[in-house]
Amino acid sequence: MSASAKPPLKLGKLSRTASAKAWMGQFAVADQPVAAELLDSLLLLNQEHVNTALHRLLRDLTTERAGSRKRVALYAEREYASSFAFSVPIVVAGKGKGRSTGRKGPAAVQPTRGKARVGSEGAIAFLISQAVETWPKIFVNHPGPDSFRTKRPISTITILSDFIGSGARVTTMLDTFWNVPTVKAWHSRGLIDFQVIAAAGTKAGLATTRAHRLRPDVRVSNVAPTIHGAGGKAQRLRAFALKYGATLPDPLGFANSGALIAFNYRIPNNAPAIVQTLYKGVAPPDMADAFGVRDHNRELVEAATVLNFKLADTLPVDDANIALILRATRGRWRDGSETVLAEMIGIPVPEIELARARATKLKLLTPEGRVTDEGHKFLDAAGTIERKKVIVPTNTTPYHPQSLRVPRRPPSVRRPSGRP
Repeated sequence: MSASAKPPLKLGKLSRTASAKAWMGQFAVADQPVAAELLDSLLLLNQEHVNTALHRLLRDLTTERAGSRKRVALYAEREYASSFAFSVPIVVAGKGKGRSTGRKGPAAVQPTRGKARVGSEGAIAFLISQAVETWPKIFVNHPGPDSFRTKRPISTITILSDFIGSGARVTTMLDTFWNVPTVKAWHSRGLIDFQVIAAAGTKAGLATTRAHRLRPDVRVSNVAPTIHGAGGKAQRLRAFALKYGATLPDPLGFANSGALIAFNYRIPNNAPAIVQTLYKGVAPPDMADAFGVRDHNRELVEAATVLNFKLADTLPVDDANIALILRATRGRWRDGSETVLAEMIGIPVPEIELARARATKLKLLTPEGRVTDEGHKFLDAAGTIERKKVIVPTNTTPYHPQSLRVPRRPPSVRRPSGRP
């Protein structure tokens, strides 16, 4: 295996973790194999999987945008307390049409219904800020109506989500835009269109979203399996979920979605109710291997090892990311380098592209991708190259001659210098 090659990640089965075994212990012994089958049928995604999937979809979107109307407004999917995405002025008879104004749009994160905890929209909001930093000429972070009226107008509203289960929440958010007269007028005149981008979704949820009257362009990386189906396995899982979830609200999940999916930071309410009892909030630590979760510090150390680069002990994490991608590019960033580097050193694509954007902003990289003199100085201060020691093979068994060979001619005899 070459120095840059990485062994495939082997994930453990969820049913074999200690927490899962404890969960299965509540069921009849005869039903425990089906409980294990149910857990091992789940599509398991961690936060890194979600970020990478969304980042790739956004990156693909940047390659399609061109012209004066290429900018895209990004909004994190969340519940709104109001029925309107933008403020709608009160219309007085004969005093205008109620034009929405304002530079700022809806807040990216805002707990509703009396909840103090911020859900998955918090991570999505952070991802949006990263995307805007990476592609500032294309993406805009939760803009208000006035941002659509500039010399570089926004022509697309994109909603980002980690998961589309039944499609109810995202279509409700689409309604909040449709309810704004100004947005409705823009859409009817063909000035804006809508997109929904998600890391995963169910087939039914995606169909519901696409059928919304705004007809959004829906893009997703993973389609989650469901408990519905005609096969023997589906029937076993569905019967198990109905048997043990009978006393719970929505035994097959919200809107009977029956979604077989779990994130390491939450289990969606679209999953069977009995699956939702596996854990609340973040998954237990012993499930980390099943979800493929890696410690970020370990990630940096492994990347540095691949590059034979020893990072300075006091280097901040953001600077360490920059140093590693500068070291890995070997002086020049080329199209597609982010994918090559992600495979070679194991750092997720979003982190690589964000590090590149920061390096460019700090003038460590030119816009064309060349490492500057300041970049080389930064590398010298960030760490040292670990030269591999050359191991010369030796014979471990010492050799001692037993006799000396007699020379063929006396040393004083000189050979003729010319040809015979």
